[in-house]
Amino acid sequence: MTSSEVKIETWAFRTTFTGHFELIVPSGAHFNSTPNKKWRAGLAGAHFTVGLSSRDYKAIAWEYLGSGKYNNIGSVTFTV
Repeated sequence: MTSSEVKIETWAFRTTFTGHFELIVPSGAHFNSTPNKKWRAGLAGAHFTVGLSSRDYKAIAWEYLGSGKYNNIGSVTFTV
């Protein structure tokens, strides 16, 4: 990691779910965690190392519903 990068962790806060996390960085690029993994509430989450910016980042938790379908079960917008 360089001084122009930031490491961001996403995790399941209160609800265990199977699916993935998506991180949207200020440039608009999208990054996904391991797909269709069981994310246990309160335990380690997905890590993303991306470019540092003073603008907004957005993380979304996607629950896998089966047959290639997902449900947005929570999101957060933040700055670093």
